[in-house]
Amino acid sequence: MHRPRHLAVLLALLGALALTLPTAASADGPGPALVVAVSGPSTTTVGDTSTFTVTVTNATGLDAGQLELTVSSALPLLSLTSPGAACDAAAARCDTASLPAGAVLSAQVTVHQDLSGTYDLTAGAYGVATTGEDLGTGSASLAFTVAAAPTSLTLTVGPASPVAGSTVTLTARLTTAAGQPVVGEPVTFSRRTGGASEQVGVGTTGSDGVATVTDVAVDTTTYDATYAGSLALGASSAAAAVTVRLGVAVRVSPATVPPGAPLDVVVTVTPAAPAARVAVQQRIGRGGWRTVARPVLDAHGTATVHLRVGGGTGRWSYRVVVPGDGVRSAGSGSAATTVTVRGRGSARAWAPEAGTRSAPVRWNPCAPISYTVNDRLGPPGARADLTEALRRVTMASGLRFRFAGRTSALPQGFLGNTRPGTLLVAWTTPARSSYLPDGVAGFGGYVSSGRRITSGTVTIDARWAKHAPTGFGAGDTDGGVLMHEIGHAVGLGHVSDRWSVMQPVVDLPSAVWGAGDLAGLRAVGRAHGCLSG
Repeated sequence: MHRPRHLAVLLALLGALALTLPTAASADGPGPALVVAVSGPSTTTVGDTSTFTVTVTNATGLDAGQLELTVSSALPLLSLTSPGAACDAAAARCDTASLPAGAVLSAQVTVHQDLSGTYDLTAGAYGVATTGEDLGTGSASLAFTVAAAPTSLTLTVGPASPVAGSTVTLTARLTTAAGQPVVGEPVTFSRRTGGASEQVGVGTTGSDGVATVTDVAVDTTTYDATYAGSLALGASSAAAAVTVRLGVAVRVSPATVPPGAPLDVVVTVTPAAPAARVAVQQRIGRGGWRTVARPVLDAHGTATVHLRVGGGTGRWSYRVVVPGDGVRSAGSGSAATTVTVRGRGSARAWAPEAGTRSAPVRWNPCAPISYTVNDRLGPPGARADLTEALRRVTMASGLRFRFAGRTSALPQGFLGNTRPGTLLVAWTTPARSSYLPDGVAGFGGYVSSGRRITSGTVTIDARWAKHAPTGFGAGDTDGGVLMHEIGHAVGLGHVSDRWSVMQPVVDLPSAVWGAGDLAGLRAVGRAHGCLSG
């Protein structure tokens, strides 16, 4: 192809000029910047260590004669390493003597997460080409979140079923997920009351991770323990339920009484439950309880029950049972106490009507004694006094009495007029019964065969009984005379002990068996076994 001469010269000049220009630079400055990248986990946990990777790519097109990499973070750097550079973790810097164009420098950065929060790991690079030219800079950052270390909180309440008004201890233990105790941290304790939460107190964990506070038990509730957490530790909580029992106390007054004496049983329930009804019970036999009263509590949560102990001696047990009220547990309160029943006077002050002290004449205690009653001339209340007197004999002796009906029969003659195996009790006058001497309030006796009583009589002068006090109070009372005469009818004789019902003249502060009476009744009763024949 033919070209003009002047065009050929121009092309030659331009070609010569192109050979003298640099191939990787321009009149505007250095080529592309160093490319920095940071990669690693976006979420970590306090107490852990995490490793991040930093890469620097030499994308300038020139070989680097020197390259500097720096890293920074608000968290402590544990290590900084790179297979292609010399690194100093303390200075947070790596240096390399060369990095060819297009090559990549990689470094690993390990940081320790000691506080929760959101942090940045920033890396920067600066390089100089082998030709002395500035390769520029590059940088990159990675944001990551450090979560607080999880904790575990347990709560126990002791006792788990406290009595209302007593002290309970709340014990919380704070540990790490690995079970290590967390020391010196505050734990808040609260109780749930009426749907709301009421703070009880704040405790600080000790070397064992335990914090405690105390509270006064009021109602069945749930306690909460809460740890709010810190920059390093996560929050945690725990709950524990308690069942509060009513506080119940029972006492007897006096603590020692003679047989048949009055007794006060005093009940106190806390917190006060006005108008609540409780059950006062007496132990029957070895395992049973019998309700003897159901008093209503007053405004102070107390009630007093007036009782009378039986005719025997020993320890009598009473208890009070308070039902639940819907808040506290059902059957939520009970307490028991005992009273000692002890006869006055000497236990040796008794005598058999016949026989000896070791072998008195007596009824067969293993068979019930039938009794009939002629109370046509008896005063009002006579039957009630008789029933109570027989009950007292039973309690002291074990002899059992069975009512066989009313009768018109009257004791006559020395041996009376009584069917075999029967005890006849009658109110009459000496004019109607030759068995009743004149000038006495009553007369009791029996018919026996060998050592066994086969029938008995108790005769009360109706003229005397008409004016005598009923009951079992002081002096000559209808009840006291009945006890005395029934004592004769079951085998006891007169004694001189001033505390004995079996003294010839009954003149006691109250008609209760003395120690000698009780010993004698045991001797003629069930304790000495059955009689045959």
